[in-house]
Amino acid sequence: MAGNVDVSQLKAGLERWGREVLEALAEGLGQSGMQLLNDATQELPTVPLRTDFLRGSGSVFVNGELVGTSAQGEGSPATEDENRGDDAKIVCRVGFNTAYAAVMHEGRWETGPLAGKEIQNYSEPGSGKYYLSRPLEENGEEYIRNAAAHARGKLGM
Repeated sequence: MAGNVDVSQLKAGLERWGREVLEALAEGLGQSGMQLLNDATQELPTVPLRTDFLRGSGSVFVNGELVGTSAQGEGSPATEDENRGDDAKIVCRVGFNTAYAAVMHEGRWETGPLAGKEIQNYSEPGSGKYYLSRPLEENGEEYIRNAAAHARGKLGM
């Protein structure tokens, strides 16, 4: 004896659940990205502070959608992100929108007449190189835990 079982409703439910999980995780990662941006601009080592153009140019994107920008500063944050990711992945990008952001982060000039020269003096005590990667390394697990906790709460788990 053979029979057919219609699993279309089950399949549709699982697909909907999968979308809800990805949406909840994306929202949680956006919040964690904003925490990373805040840590990079408020916690030592911070971005150079004297002019606030770099500090004010921070942006957070999740799958190409703007989540938020630096809370303070005079910079111009990016408002568009060309790296959208795809439906099966969640891409959170935190960055700064100035021509010299990478130079300040790495602490050395890459091109031009100062190529290879280390930056010795930052504009303010406590500011300096690795202002974005250092908080990510130090707090990365916390950011992921917070994103997962947000998703669990949103999904009622």
